[in-house]
Amino acid sequence: MLRIQNISKSFGDNLVLNDLSFDVDSGSTLAILGPSGCGKSTLLKIISGLIEPDLGTIIDSGQDVTSTPTHLRGIGFVFQDNQLFPHLDVTKNIEFGLKMAGWDKKRRQSRVAKMLETVGLTGFEKRTITDLSGGEAKRVALARSLAPAPKVLLLDEPLTGLDEDLHDQLMLDLKVILKESNTTTVLVTHDKVEAQALASAMLNL
Repeated sequence: MLRIQNISKSFGDNLVLNDLSFDVDSGSTLAILGPSGCGKSTLLKIISGLIEPDLGTIIDSGQDVTSTPTHLRGIGFVFQDNQLFPHLDVTKNIEFGLKMAGWDKKRRQSRVAKMLETVGLTGFEKRTITDLSGGEAKRVALARSLAPAPKVLLLDEPLTGLDEDLHDQLMLDLKVILKESNTTTVLVTHDKVEAQALASAMLNL
């Protein structure tokens, strides 16, 4: 279980998060709904360790990880703008975290192949990032985050910027991927339909 306890965060005089608490059951998806500027992305960055909370505690699988460095938390993060490396091809983007974790080449190749199959991009191994469509880039970002088998996956508006048909198709695909990976997931979105489709529980900010 992921447990968020009494998290507060201010930037100057702007109180962004105020005494926020919630739990996410293991293997489930929680959607956090709210308009732009309400602190959704800040919350994800606090969970991942990119930002320190002013107050509160992050408990993951019974352990306090509030002060644990980001790279030791076992958390995958799909940013709104994907943050893929444009100078690396699809394979090298997906295996980046695996190399950092010390996986050998054979194991990395096997995992990359599995991840590309999972997100429906088998055959894209050598594609450059600039040659990908918006939907393909989002699938690569998802594959990269899932590759190290994170304990927790954070999704920051993962379907934003797509046309309606592609949005709806990727939403259905993402639902299947999250279910099959059985990864504890926190999704932030402003889209209630998206939240209802992807999550087993919702929280309004």
